[in-house]
Amino acid sequence: MDRLEKKLWFVMLVSIFATIATLYLTESAGLPRLAEMSFSQVILYFLCFGACWRLVSFCGWLLAQCFQTPAQDR
Repeated sequence: MDRLEKKLWFVMLVSIFATIATLYLTESAGLPRLAEMSFSQVILYFLCFGACWRLVSFCGWLLAQCFQTPAQDR
């Protein structure tokens, strides 16, 4: 785990964007809201959330690496 992924602000941003993406994907797939789901649908929701979490986390890490200055230039 990278140092960036341990920062609270990064975790909060990733959580927000992953939740939004998961809700959009599950509603597009025709799954009901989280409170109305059966056990198997909840498992699908959390699998989708885990995939969205990793995707958003990687994109955020990649974006941070693009804007980070190399150590010798500091």
